[in-house]
Amino acid sequence: MACIRVFIVDQNTILREALKAILGPEDDIDIAGEASNVDEALPGITNDHTDIIITSIYLPEQGLSRLLESAGSSVRFIVFSLGRPTEARKLLFDLKVAGLLKTNAVMEDIKQAVRTVASGDIYVDPVISDALLDGNIEEKGVRLSNRQLQILKMICEGFTNKRISFELGISEDTVKTHVRIILKKLGAADRAQAVSKAYESAILK
Repeated sequence: MACIRVFIVDQNTILREALKAILGPEDDIDIAGEASNVDEALPGITNDHTDIIITSIYLPEQGLSRLLESAGSSVRFIVFSLGRPTEARKLLFDLKVAGLLKTNAVMEDIKQAVRTVASGDIYVDPVISDALLDGNIEEKGVRLSNRQLQILKMICEGFTNKRISFELGISEDTVKTHVRIILKKLGAADRAQAVSKAYESAILK
């Protein structure tokens, strides 16, 4: 199995060293390079040796936008931010980043984000997703993403998280995050109530 090639771009030396210490020992992750700013990073990210760039929304001189413009279309981004709803929406919907992490994310969340994004899925820190939900109540009813709707249908069929994980080719932790978001969006206390509310609101037919 090919390693996930990660390039780290951040002006904070301590953060770069911490990320290398967290991700470097993992058998399926390779640190392809690091840089303290965009100019240093460009020679490394414009080749075919980077799968994921980990960086921060707070790079100076519009650094994130420059990275997004310069990286190849196959390169995916994981971005650290404070997780404010307006900031998160811009990153996810306008800039199309694939992963969002809180600046105080723990080791396991960072590893999970890398593997989730590498698999082609989107990773949003649970704290950030909660903030997005709290600040984005739909007036015309519940809105689920395609992935959330897919998982909801599987829940309706009685699939466990483990089975959903296997069928969709994503981690069980990612499934749990999606399920938690689905329950919150539907205002459901458990999976059975989520299915019931989904039928009541015609999300499922």
